[in-house]
Amino acid sequence: MNDAALDLAGKVIDPVYIRNARDALHRVESVVHSLVAQRRLPDDGLTDDVIEHLLHHLALMDSNNYIGNVGVGEREGRVYSSLVKRRHYGMSHGIGRSGDLTANQPKAAGSSLIYSLANFFVLDAIRIAGALKTTDAIVAPSATGMALSLVLQSLPSRPPTPVHADPCAAAAKPAAAMRKRFVIWSRIDQKTCLKCIYTAGYEAKVVPLVRKGDTGFFGTDLDGIRKAVEECGGAANVACVLTTTSCFAPRLPDDVLGVGRICKEFDVPHVVNNAYGIQSKAIMKQLNAAMEHGRVDAFVQSGDKNFMVPVGGSVIATNRPEVLKKVSSLYAGRASGSSVLDIFITLLSMGRNGFKAMLKSREAILPEFHKAAEVIAAARGERVLKHAGNDISFCLTLDTVPNPKQIGSALFNHCVSGPRVVSLKDTKTICGNEFQKYGSHSDDNTSPYLTLACAIGIERQDIDVFVKRLNSEWDKILKRLAKEAKKKAQAKAKEDPAAPSA
Repeated sequence: MNDAALDLAGKVIDPVYIRNARDALHRVESVVHSLVAQRRLPDDGLTDDVIEHLLHHLALMDSNNYIGNVGVGEREGRVYSSLVKRRHYGMSHGIGRSGDLTANQPKAAGSSLIYSLANFFVLDAIRIAGALKTTDAIVAPSATGMALSLVLQSLPSRPPTPVHADPCAAAAKPAAAMRKRFVIWSRIDQKTCLKCIYTAGYEAKVVPLVRKGDTGFFGTDLDGIRKAVEECGGAANVACVLTTTSCFAPRLPDDVLGVGRICKEFDVPHVVNNAYGIQSKAIMKQLNAAMEHGRVDAFVQSGDKNFMVPVGGSVIATNRPEVLKKVSSLYAGRASGSSVLDIFITLLSMGRNGFKAMLKSREAILPEFHKAAEVIAAARGERVLKHAGNDISFCLTLDTVPNPKQIGSALFNHCVSGPRVVSLKDTKTICGNEFQKYGSHSDDNTSPYLTLACAIGIERQDIDVFVKRLNSEWDKILKRLAKEAKKKAQAKAKEDPAAPSA
């Protein structure tokens, strides 16, 4: 209600009550005013009632919710199911226009405002996390892999140069081989990271990782990155270098600063897959340094893994505004606003202080998780592989388990999700590239292991229950193996009475 309506209401009921109510409504309006004026997260999270009040009012700014509106076009925001309409708070026009993902919609001022504010909010969150040099960010209506592919497609194209300087040698090569465009890719055993390259129409030039001392971890081969540029026929044949920060151990986040310097030297774009890196202070500081002292054209992160929303959206960020303009203009058609709305609501609910508290809580729990895993390892003759460079993921070796994948299956069957067993026995071919010991990020890995992650939102009770169930299932597996061995020994004894008994 506006002030005029409240003045009239004061003639219907006691004006003292209306005065108190007016103050309460003005406090809500002042919150909304601050969001639009400051274009950043509120310091403290908003209550659900205030957020819903805001959403309902913004929905009334979309044409499909105008009182008396008549739609005679082919897309008028009609929604058959009232359940679906309530799920989206009456907003059905999505985001963007046919020519630009970030363009405002004439029919949907409310939805357009939500999208613009959501973009400001994720930019604020990225800066809070440590990447202060970031200047622009948008919520993309697709998960990380497709967002990466969209970024790769938006990269500036240049005519490829011959792979061989010698014209005779060049003539001996097929034309297709001379004209390939490459994305130099530091190996990570995660299918999406590789598929996004081929989806964008490029070919991956895989650079293996190198062992980092005796830690059991593997990291970026900077010399290999530099050599790969030459092997691709020079910078003119390289679309970009694609690195990865957040990752399963025993892989370390790529040295984005070192790679950024190489990319700056060769004038080659640098795209970073920062899937769940926002929650890591160390990763975000590295990204910030790479933007300041090297080159980072864009870095892409998951919505669900960093902000605890349903799968479907991602965030593309940069310190080069022209990059996001190209990405936005390349997106074909309008897009769903669902993932935008999820992030908008969640960040309003968290506020700056709530988001900071979630980041600090994860950091505080990590050493406790390490210690719990080390107790298990010591009791079972295993090791915990951890590294300060990867402050999200670590490993528990499974050298003493004959069939390591039994551990993973048993945990999943007993409601423990997330841990992944790498047996070192898998060979996979993805987009024509063959990888030995797939899942371990390197052909040189020697121990099977169980990967664990201390990710945002984890609670201490999760670790306690996990430890209890892992010990229980591990004991069951050992007992079953002992029983099977005993049966085999007894069967052998029957066949050969002279053989020693078990």
